[in-house]
Amino acid sequence: MVAAEIDTSSGFRVVGSETLFTVPVDFLLSAAADPFDVAPDDQRFLMARSYTERRGPGGPAYVLVQNFFEELKRLVPN
Repeated sequence: MVAAEIDTSSGFRVVGSETLFTVPVDFLLSAAADPFDVAPDDQRFLMARSYTERRGPGGPAYVLVQNFFEELKRLVPN
């Protein structure tokens, strides 16, 4: 996932870019769909990932994890 700085003063030109993070291969990326969204605070992404272990007759199941870091701190205290 890349953030790009663009110049629109004389068309549309990318003047800089920065890699935000690498998307693992099991995340669902497609030119035909947007399997991700940006949180309202512009600080987080919500992304769809393949979860084949729980695939049922209606298609894949999805697991939504909210407050991931707080849950991680609870499960793995320092």
